[in-house]
Amino acid sequence: MHAKRAIHAVSILLLTASIDAFAQAGPPPAATLNGISGCALEGNDVFVTIGQGADLRRFRYPWDSSVDAVCNASGFAVGVPAKAAPSQVSNTATPAVAAPASPGKGEFPGDLPLPAADALKQRMAGKVYRVKLPTGTSWRLQFQSNGYYFLNVTPSGFSSSGTWRTEDGRLCTQLRGEPMTCNEVRERGEVVVLKRMSGEVIDLVP
Repeated sequence: MHAKRAIHAVSILLLTASIDAFAQAGPPPAATLNGISGCALEGNDVFVTIGQGADLRRFRYPWDSSVDAVCNASGFAVGVPAKAAPSQVSNTATPAVAAPASPGKGEFPGDLPLPAADALKQRMAGKVYRVKLPTGTSWRLQFQSNGYYFLNVTPSGFSSSGTWRTEDGRLCTQLRGEPMTCNEVRERGEVVVLKRMSGEVIDLVP
């Protein structure tokens, strides 16, 4: 009788612990997500979608610069919540992959000549380009001549690598674990102007 009570008590404790653990479990760290297929800003939260079809999953994160950086690195610009606290938006970002001439509102210079694939590759290979987004997030992009590139994001500390190639008027990149994306580009002096999948226009500044 005592043994049965003891077993029952242990079962209750284990069940309670499992419920508590489930209740405390949150989404995985945003920087560890692979295969991001969408980001959406709703109020002060960012909903990040990974996978497709039956494998699709959606996670909710309070907006901060690190989540914004992960979405930006995957080609999804979410912007800044209207009520974001000043501490959430970093003003100390170092220059990294490119600064829009008119942050988030620049128009893509489609009237400029279409750069040929080979000429665009020669221009970018072996160089580092920097971008600064309207949120204060900055990227550093290093394009290797062997077809690989490296991405570093500040101030979140996010980093990754992938492959790149050029087409006539387009730069194609594929971060590790992400699908290939091809973006329209034009050359304005030394700057490579890129139109993101979201429609945002950014400058890749060498």
